[in-house]
Amino acid sequence: MRKGNDILMEKDDVHVIAEDLKHLWNVRHYLTGTIVDIYGKHVQSCNEDGLADPRGRIVFVPSVVHGTLTAVGREVTEELRVEKWKTAKDALHGRLIEHQLEAVQMVLLPLCQDSHWVLLIVDMVTKMFHECNSCKGLEFQERAGLTVALLKEYFKERGCDIDHFQYAQMDNFPQQANGFDCGLFVLKAIDHMYAKDPFTFSKSDIPAYRLQLCERFLRGEFGECGDFLKGDI
Repeated sequence: MRKGNDILMEKDDVHVIAEDLKHLWNVRHYLTGTIVDIYGKHVQSCNEDGLADPRGRIVFVPSVVHGTLTAVGREVTEELRVEKWKTAKDALHGRLIEHQLEAVQMVLLPLCQDSHWVLLIVDMVTKMFHECNSCKGLEFQERAGLTVALLKEYFKERGCDIDHFQYAQMDNFPQQANGFDCGLFVLKAIDHMYAKDPFTFSKSDIPAYRLQLCERFLRGEFGECGDFLKGDI
């Protein structure tokens, strides 16, 4: 539980603590789900302002959906599994309830498991589940299975059948050169999806991108972080 003096920033019910910002600032660290979720929600909010064509809507769903499903271990009760499934579905519903599914072009979901981030795209135009994976050797389809199943169930309950959607890795997605930049590749992918740009970035762009994100936090673009970023990392 994140509470009290540990919280440096609150944004859309997401609580940022010092450890989250240290993982962003320090090279060789994985991004936390908190940073990924705040960023994804921010990008969606910026792109929704003045949106002329609602049919081009892209909806970001936070990593807590996949995280809740995969937090269930093997030796748990069926009651707990059902509870986790409902919690994850409620989080998914919270992001999609205000949208007519036929007006949604894509749904973006960051997934993290075994310390590796990928971006799952539900593409309503091509009728595909696309996996943006910066380390293709780490196949993620089996890990994404519960989240894909939840998406199919949720969409069907709202009258939109995506059971026939195929799952595939994005062939042209840039590849990382180390074992810790995967979360930044996911944020880059989110940028490019909302801008409707091809994936023209590469591993050489990531160090500068990390610094740019730190500067944006310093400026308070994502919310006020108090004095922590002024000299404590």
